[in-house]
Formats: sequence, C-alpha cells, structure tokens
Amino acid sequence: YSNQYAVDPSLDPLDKGRFLLATRQFNDAKQSFLAVLQDPDYTFNYDEVLRSLLVITTRNQQTPAEGAEMFEKILASAKLPEEDAHLVSLWVKELRAWSKDQQRSGPDDLARGEKLIVSGASTGIDFYQNDVALLRGTALVQQQLDQGAVPAEKRAHALYLLGFAYMQLPLFFAESWAEMYLEQCISEFPGSKDAKQIGRAHV
Repeated sequence: YSNQYAVDPSLDPLDKGRFLLATRQFNDAKQSFLAVLQDPDYTFNYDEVLRSLLVITTRNQQTPAEGAEMFEKILASAKLPEEDAHLVSLWVKELRAWSKDQQRSGPDDLARGEKLIVSGASTGIDFYQNDVALLRGTALVQQQLDQGAVPAEKRAHALYLLGFAYMQLPLFFAESWAEMYLEQCISEFPGSKDAKQIGRAHV
C-alpha cells in the first residue's frame, strides 16, 4: 500500500525519511536517510537515521549483503561521530555473517528467532550487543505470530520473547512495543511461566 501516500514536498530530508518509513516506502526512505547522512546539519540525528536504515535492512527487506555494502559506503563517505562509526562497523560484520547463513524460513523459525534474540542480547567482550541478531529474531517471531504459525502452547513464550527483545532495542523504535508485548503475555496467559518471569523481572 506504499504508493497510496504522497509525500509533502515541504518536508526536510529527515522528516521525509520518517514519513516514507512509516508508510512502508522502504526504498525511497533509504534514499532520503542516505541524503541526511551527507548533511552535517543533521549530525545530531545521525544515530536515529542509521538505526532506521538498519531496521529497514534487517526487518523489512532482509537483505544482509546489500545492507553490509550500504553501511560500508556510509563509513567511507559520511563523517560519522566516532561512536556511530563504531556501531556501524559492528553492524557490517554482523550483516556479513548473516549473509553467509544458508538457513531458510521453515517450521523452526520460532526456535531460530529465540536463539537470535538470546544471543543478540548477550554482550561481547566490547560490551556491545548484536543489534542485527536481535532485529532478525524479532522479525522471525513476529512473522510466526502474524501467520498464526505459533502453537497455542508456545504463544505466551513468543509474546515474552518479543517483549524481551524490544527491551534491548529502546533506541530503535519510538513505540512502546516491549511494554505492549509483555502486558499482552500477562493478560492472555496470567499464570504461565513466562508471565511469572515478567512479574519477577519487574518487582
């Protein structure tokens, strides 16, 4: 439904990118965000723009090789703050590793999503989590839920996994998705193991 939404010509490149992303016009959103990264007036917003580009690459288009190439070009052409440049270099490595993963979607996607979320949330020796793995994991679990492919006995755990994952990604999404999924888990499955775990974590 992307072409139903016309872009207000008065929008600056950042707001244009936000609008295009919100209306799922992903290729146009990428081009607008890439333009922002070439304008030093938006340096304060680079962090948001880079994360938006990673969300498009991992969750929406799922194009790891193309994404790695895009971020390598950003590192070469944009004058990123040191912290942003370090994060992007990590994403390139994570995207390259993903591009070599030969696994295809299938009935084990919920288990794969959980594995990615758990491993992504674990910080390495540099104390950085794996954002690419976390975002990939949320995409897999969300897809299983949307398709009705999650068995009833595993639905509580799927909701918990999404809530847990989004808690690790507060800078990526303006929406309170972590709270939404955790509350949904508790309301739908109040006595479940996952609901009790949420309760203990928030005591």
